[in-house]
Amino acid sequence: MNRYTVDTVVRLIGHALKNEVADNYRDEKLSEETFKKLIKFAHAHRMLPMAADVLLKSGAVEHIPEIGSFLRKKQFEDVLRSQKRDYELQRMGQLFSELKIKFIPLKGSVVKALYPEPWMRTSCDIDVLIHKEDLERATCALTERFGFKRFAETFHDISFNADSGVHIELHYTLVEDDMKSVAKTYLEEVWERSAPITDGGFEYKMSDEMFLFYHVVHMAKHVTLGGCGIRPFADLFLLRQTMDFNGEGFKEMLEKAEFKIFFETAVSLCDVWFSEGQRTELTEELERYVLSGGVFGTTQNSLAVKRGEGESNTRHFKKLIFLPREQLEKVYPELKKHRWMFPFYQVRRWFRMFDSKKRKRYVSAINVGNNLSDEHINKVSKLMKELELK
Repeated sequence: MNRYTVDTVVRLIGHALKNEVADNYRDEKLSEETFKKLIKFAHAHRMLPMAADVLLKSGAVEHIPEIGSFLRKKQFEDVLRSQKRDYELQRMGQLFSELKIKFIPLKGSVVKALYPEPWMRTSCDIDVLIHKEDLERATCALTERFGFKRFAETFHDISFNADSGVHIELHYTLVEDDMKSVAKTYLEEVWERSAPITDGGFEYKMSDEMFLFYHVVHMAKHVTLGGCGIRPFADLFLLRQTMDFNGEGFKEMLEKAEFKIFFETAVSLCDVWFSEGQRTELTEELERYVLSGGVFGTTQNSLAVKRGEGESNTRHFKKLIFLPREQLEKVYPELKKHRWMFPFYQVRRWFRMFDSKKRKRYVSAINVGNNLSDEHINKVSKLMKELELK
């Protein structure tokens, strides 16, 4: 990952976010090798749709037809995936309205409307929030009426796969265990801070301050888990154009939940990437961390955060082998009803660990932990403290 590649891709994203045509790229006559590096980096952060759109519209790839054909093919695939997500969300909304189940579309399903084209905002799933008391009815309806395949459950959502290939996460709370207590309190008020889109309707929309706050909290969570990629910053840049970042209610929520410094630094990094913002030592450290972590974060970054909190390598190994009850219940939800079977499910999980793919993942995590440098741990720990995330 070199500086030219990073700077060029974030500039391309900035042009796309502002719906600008950048003719200068046509004049540069970039080499095929350079294009491949740009494409690889943009794809790694799920930002290729925007970068590709600017390159195609500017005529930057005309001198290398193969690159142009590849980008147009990818663009077609992005549009198709977006339409599939729209279709599944639309029929879920119709079903929930028929069953009188209140629901709130979350994350990318909402923010994509702010992009120049909805398909530019990539997403790996559809996220929808409902009341916990409606969960069983909603689950039965999705599996029986639509044939959705239920395949995973956590303490805050149930996951499904549709025949179209779309992944759905049906949330029944926005609260997660490792959140700050004040943030939990605000997120528990999500329904009080939301309203139906139409009178008497069942589709709800968060207030602007609630949506912004949830975006910041969710973004911060991924940062502490190893990284969040560029995409949430692009979302934040567009949200800034349509929502009031200076509203007293939003500012109070950030202040009380201790996300003010993180939010301000994230906004500053947005300006550095997509506008004419000035770099600071803190934005550069956050940039390095975010870019190294990719979309889903890295084990190296995640473990560095934990080491900074005092978790030893031995303790980490024990946690991999002996899951606490709360985490084991995420893997085996039926354990909640049969708590006495905790030892048996622990052993059952051990047998799953012998699966070749899972074994490689565990061994890799252990090796990463053994090879973490003090320098990386100290850098990450310092960043988390300066952002007031730990």
